[in-house]
Amino acid sequence: MLSTILSVLLFVLKLIGFLLLFLLTLVLIILFVPVRYRMEGDSYHEKPIVGHIQITWFLHLINVQMNYLSKTLFYDLKIFGKVFFSNRPDFLEAKKEKEQAKRKKAKEKAQKKEHLKKEPVVAEEILVKDEIDYTEPDHEVIMESADSTVAAVEIAEEENKEALPYNPTRQPTVFPEEKTREKEQKEKTQKKRKEKESKKDSNEKKKTKEKKVNKKEGSLKEKKGIRERLDEVKSMMEEYQIMKLLTILKNTLFRVLKHILPRKLEGRLRFGLDDPGITGRITGYAAAFYPFYCKTLTLQPDFQEKCLEGDLKGSGRIRLAFFLWILITLLLKKEIRKLIRLILK
Repeated sequence: MLSTILSVLLFVLKLIGFLLLFLLTLVLIILFVPVRYRMEGDSYHEKPIVGHIQITWFLHLINVQMNYLSKTLFYDLKIFGKVFFSNRPDFLEAKKEKEQAKRKKAKEKAQKKEHLKKEPVVAEEILVKDEIDYTEPDHEVIMESADSTVAAVEIAEEENKEALPYNPTRQPTVFPEEKTREKEQKEKTQKKRKEKESKKDSNEKKKTKEKKVNKKEGSLKEKKGIRERLDEVKSMMEEYQIMKLLTILKNTLFRVLKHILPRKLEGRLRFGLDDPGITGRITGYAAAFYPFYCKTLTLQPDFQEKCLEGDLKGSGRIRLAFFLWILITLLLKKEIRKLIRLILK
């Protein structure tokens, strides 16, 4: 007995261990296996812009492809090599054909069921027809019964004529007391209706006034609450030094951008807009990241005409574990924790 119990317990423990191991490996795969992306694009003179982006995860288990051709964006989502979502015309046509085939099958099944239901009914009708007795009725008996009914109807009509002679101009008598009662009842009902309508109007007016007052009070309270929060945040910023928080946030933002942006980027790009001021701003923003790609990428801003020419190739990767690590490092810092506490109050 003890040996069997121990063997069962060991088997259960093994199962739990395998399940935990499976879950742990799954979590580690999600966190540490990177999402890889690759992009290509080119545009020259009057030719339209052509672009291609591919996003993959875990040995192309999940594969997303986007192609920009002739001013239209086409996309595909593949899981285990099978297309699940797409806006390509061939995929949409195949999907329509499948739906039509399914509808045809459903119609055929329904027709077969109806046909099978009708067949036994026909057989029952044939059996009933065979069982019916087609004996001819006795005409003399039918004529006697008809004569007796006609005679009875004639006698009843004569009795009614004797009791109440026909008078087309005759009208029902109406007493004056009944008229007065009817008038009184009508007046009472009209008064009740008017009273109800007046009560409803007064109640509606009161409700609208109360709603307006409540809205005003609520908006004033919200404004006061926002102001109080802002004052608290300002006081906290003064206490815990704004510059420290800003430096922490700036460093984390740069680290995130460095991780997300492509590791390899090569090509040549010539760009220009109608407003030379905007082109200058764009070049300023690009200059912040230019040191990373200065060896492989050449940027040529054009301040005289609107243009977009060149070719680009790039690839990068993103890991979820990196974002989790940044979140933990931020929460470990005192300044950030104090700021979160103050916000959640």
